Parts: sequence; structure tokens; C-alpha cells
Amino acid sequence: MLMRIVRKHKAWISLFVFLVLAGTVLLVAPWRESAEVSEKQVPASNPLLIEFRSMAEELVYVDPHRARELAKKGLEFADAEGDNIKEAIFSHLIGNTYLYQGRNEEALAFFHRYLELALQENNPVHTGNAYGSLGLAYSSVRNYKDAVDLLHKSARIHEQNQQYRNASITLNNLGRIYFNIDDLENAFDYFRQAYSLAYHNEHDLALMAISNHLGMYYQKKNMPDSALHYFDDALAYASNNNYGQIIIHNNIGDFHLEMLNFEDAVHHYELSDSLSTEHQYVTTDCFPQAGLANAYHRMGDIESAYKHAKRAYTRAAVTENDDLYHIAHETLAGIYHSKGDFLGAYEHHKAATGIRARIYEESEFFQVYRVEIESLSEQMEVTQLEVEQQELLLSRRQNAIILIVIASFSLLAMLSLLYYSYLQRMKQKQKEKLHESRIRYTMEKNFAVMEAETSERKRLASDLHDGIGTQLSLVKLTLSNILNKKNLEGEKRDLLLSNTVHHINEVINEVRQISNTMTPITLAEKGFKEAVKELVSRYKRLKSHTIALSISGVQDTIKPFIEHAIYRTMQEIINNALKHADCTQIDIQIIQNKDEFTLMIEDDGKGFDTQQVTNNKGFGLKQATSRIEGLNGQLYIDSMPGRGTIVTISLPLNNAINETAG
Repeated sequence: MLMRIVRKHKAWISLFVFLVLAGTVLLVAPWRESAEVSEKQVPASNPLLIEFRSMAEELVYVDPHRARELAKKGLEFADAEGDNIKEAIFSHLIGNTYLYQGRNEEALAFFHRYLELALQENNPVHTGNAYGSLGLAYSSVRNYKDAVDLLHKSARIHEQNQQYRNASITLNNLGRIYFNIDDLENAFDYFRQAYSLAYHNEHDLALMAISNHLGMYYQKKNMPDSALHYFDDALAYASNNNYGQIIIHNNIGDFHLEMLNFEDAVHHYELSDSLSTEHQYVTTDCFPQAGLANAYHRMGDIESAYKHAKRAYTRAAVTENDDLYHIAHETLAGIYHSKGDFLGAYEHHKAATGIRARIYEESEFFQVYRVEIESLSEQMEVTQLEVEQQELLLSRRQNAIILIVIASFSLLAMLSLLYYSYLQRMKQKQKEKLHESRIRYTMEKNFAVMEAETSERKRLASDLHDGIGTQLSLVKLTLSNILNKKNLEGEKRDLLLSNTVHHINEVINEVRQISNTMTPITLAEKGFKEAVKELVSRYKRLKSHTIALSISGVQDTIKPFIEHAIYRTMQEIINNALKHADCTQIDIQIIQNKDEFTLMIEDDGKGFDTQQVTNNKGFGLKQATSRIEGLNGQLYIDSMPGRGTIVTISLPLNNAINETAG
């Protein structure tokens, strides 16, 4: 019971211990802690260890394998000497070599050892650095929740110990995480804090990284002038940092590529590649090649794009970095698609998806270490508390300390109660807002469904009235004439009867057409694959457009109502392209595997502003989106004026709807 209470209120207990210990330090020995910290921050000089460390640090970006070998030799010497601080430094360096290669599990193991040694030595500088490195490792596998928690710990420790340069780097890394999840407001706030600390402490390395991130931030905010300003600042701060220049030139290339300034994009990618090749930075030379491939791809030079994409893939293989492999596969997938090699595009896209899934799976492995980190921190806090309690018992100012403890505890209890009450109110407000948002979203979806049903009924009523109703009226009129005019001659009577049969045939065709529109007969009789082929054949008869169809892996295992939803959505998208896109070529690709159904429709039309369509969707697009989202799927639109349109539908096949419906 006691341990559950301690875990639940660990943050408050830690704050209380901090206040008590702070009072103890101020009253008992204000000089002692600073002396111990300064001694532990700087390991004793050993020429051989210094040489190993210096050489390894220089080779981290150039040759991580060689850097790791040197650092491991240094680690052996440090272990033989029994010096925990030296062992911690080399463990940290080895972890960095693994991190830059994307080998996150190995990096995590050495960073965990680094934290353990730093806590054993009660060294706040290395402890803060260890939490920061662990945060980066968690961020690399997209476990942003734990990454943010660890980086916050790192920032607090550095700020408490006035290590403002380290704090600025940690805050910058926090901003990058929020930037990655598109929380631009929080990202900018952390970048601003980091910039202020780095600027006042003249930390050019941090200013370079922060300015680069601010350029990316303003790029995403669609403020190109501000983005270029900060990219230029970043290059200025990186004047003596080759690695930084490589990354920044590559980011500027990305910026110009997004702005469709292809020549400028190619220029900066080539600068990045030239620097990376000149200084043999194997951890970075994949990025500019991937950028050049994308640039030439966008420019329509498919052969050049393919050449650079293959180079990116080859260079990724040198580092064995999953992130770089993912970039190379994604780039090649797009190029193969443009070349019309849909199988090749699918294979590379599948490989990229597998790599991304493997990176995410690593986060589960990291959870084990997360528990160990918390346990290690708690054990060290308990040990430290016991030691300081013994010192308090021996202190000459025992009575004064007891009074401070009582007063601090009372004040903290009151503040804790007030703050806990405040947090509860804030949580309740957040729950209410979330509930309101869910209700509003549900209502919007219901309205969309109601609008779709109403429109469908109106269309059906109109078809029945204008088509079938008119034809039946003619049939009735003709039959009435025959019945009323008994003396009709044989030829006239036969003509009227022939017209009646003709009108009845038209009614039958009209009924069949309406029925096929509502639920295609081919879909029910021949299955989804044949229905799609027949639909494409009907569109091909128009002869004003070229339509290509590729179907892979489609099985007769999908529920009929899901097939119908996909079929109707496909009709809507193709009709929109034919009516509004001014296109001449439409490529349709359908892929099904065990877990997912993917439909991709691409046209070479005039394109449109997706933001404008998102804010003001037409009825057909609303209906299609609502239909797919109702099946727990997603509909993505990738378009730009003058570039054509790609509509991708991703539908999970193992969700609750597919398993239980029907």
C-alpha cells in the first residue's frame, strides 16, 4: 500500500525531498556540494584515454564503426582503472555511434549504463546528459511520450545546475519532437526558450541547430522569407562545422523543392553531397542523394532521378541505418511508379513500410528499459535520501533542520493540495472539451450520412419520375388508344403494339440502370475484381481518356457492403477526374493483403488546392470520405495546381466492422 502511494505521488515526494535537502545544504555546508560536483565533472587526465576519446569523437560521423572500436578500447582502460566517470563518458560515446547508425537497441543499452554510472557518482551534469541521450533514443523509435518525459528531466537537471548550454540543446530537442507531431505552437515555444539560453551563453553549436529548426518551422508555417532568414543564420553559425553545413544545405534543398524552385534545390543538394563526400560523413551522404532523386523526379527527369535514388540506397546500405533505408525505398517507390513499373513501386513501398513497422516495434523493447530507468532513479533517490538523513542526524544544527522540515512539509502539503485540486479541475475541463469534440464529430458524420441518404433518395425519385414515369405514361396512353379504338386497322394496331413493346423495353432498361447504379449487378454476380474491370471497360469506351488498371492480391474475402462502398467511391473519384481535371491519363492501382486494402487513383490533370477542398468539400467528395471513414478507413488527397492528383484509400480489413458485420 505504501509503495503504491509513493509511486502515485512520486513527483510531489521528490519535490519535498528537494526542499528539505536544499534547506540542509544552505544551513549545514553550502560549500561542500559545489566542491564535490566540480571534482566529479572532470576525470583525471590520462594521455591514452584522452587520445582515444578525441579520435573517437572525430570519427563518429565519418566512420561510426572505427569510432566505436576506439571508444571500446577506452572503456576497457577506464574499467581497469575503476573510474566510473571515465567509463560513463566512453559508454555515452559508444551509444552515440550506435544512435547515428540507427541501431537504437544497442544505443539504449549504453545510454542506460551511462545513466547508471552518473547516478552512482551523483554527477548532475552527466545525469542530465544521460537523460537527454535516452530521450533522443526514444524519439528515434517514435516513442515521443517517454522521450518528452526524459528530455524534461534532462532540462530540469541542467537548469538547476546552471548548465545553460546543455539546457538549450535539450530544449531544442524537445521542440523538434513537437515539430515532428505538428504541434507547432509548443515547438516554437521550446525553440524560443532554447534560442534565448544559447544566445546569452554564446553557444554557436546550439544556435546553429535551433536556427535550422526555426527555418523548418517557418517553412511549415508557409512563411518563406522568415524560413530563409533562419536557414542563412544557421549556415553562418555552422561556418566551422562541416556536419552542420551538410544538414542545413539539405534542409534548404527541401525548402526550395517544396517551393518548386528546382534549380535552387538541386544546387543545395549538390553542396550537401559535395561536403558529405569530401569529409566522408557516411551518416549523412544518403540524404542529398535522396533529395536530388526527388528533385529530378519532380522535374520529369526520371533517369537522373533513378540514378540518384540508387546511390541513396547504396549509401544507406553502408551505414545499415533503417531510417536511411526507409528514405531510399520510399524514393525508389515513387520513381518506379512514375516509370510505370507498379510491381517495383509496390515492392519498394512494401519494404519501406516493413522498415517503419520494425522501428515502431522497437518502442516495445524500449518499455523494458523505461521501467529499469525509473527503478534505477528511485533506488538512487532512496539511497541518497538515506545518506543525507544520516548526515542530518549528525549535524550540529539538528533542531533548526527539524523546524525547516516541518515548515516545508506543511507548506508543501498545502501547495500540493491546492495544485492537485487545480490539476483535477483542468483534467475535468479537458475531458469535457474532448467529450464535446467527440459529440460534434459524431454529429457531423451523422449529418453527412443523412445528406447522402437524402440526395440518393432525391436522385432515385427524379430517375423514377423523369425516366420510368414518363415511359409508363406513354405505355398507358398507347394501350388506351388501342382499347378505345376498336376499329383500328391491323397495321396501325401492330404499330401501336410495337411502340408499346419498345417503351416497355426502355422501362426495363431504365430499371436495370437504376438498380445497377444502386447495387451493380456485376458486383453481385461476378465479384469485385470483375466488376471493377467492367467499370473500367465502360470508361475506356469514351475514347477521350486512357485508363490503366492494375490489380494485385484481391481475394473474394471482403464483405459485400465493403466491396460496394469501395466500388461507389471509385466511381465518384473517376467521375470527378473525368469531369473536372481535364486529364488524359488515369492510373488505377488496387492492392490487397491480409490486413489492408489499398486503392490508388492518379490522374495527369490540372490539379487543385487541397486545402481549399478540405475546407469546402463538394457533396460527392463528402459522401465518399464519409463512406470510407465509416469503415475505419482513410481517404488521402495529394494534389497541387498544375501537377495532377493522387487519391489514396487505405482500408483495414481486420477491424471490428469487417469481422462482425454481414
